Amino acid sequence: MAFGLLIISIPLAFVFTGIQSIIFSFLMEFLILAKASNVTYVIASGVILGVLSSFFLGTMYCVVGAIVGGLGSYLLFRRHNTANKKINKDK
Repeated sequence: MAFGLLIISIPLAFVFTGIQSIIFSFLMEFLILAKASNVTYVIASGVILGVLSSFFLGTMYCVVGAIVGGLGSYLLFRRHNTANKKINKDK
């Protein structure tokens, strides 16, 4: 019984989290980080993408998605800009 539940849970976990993470990563890497040079825009778009990727799971997951999306986009922005372009800091 437990093994059968595990076999069903792994594909569902990929559908609920894995596909959204892949879409989030591609959008951040190829659209947002390539075009934005302001950290506020990058974090705001990361928060929005985080909420959208966890929207159908519920309100608590939207809060977690917003936090993870904001932190993830900030860290990706810092890593991306160390080698590629000058960082425009907010004042």
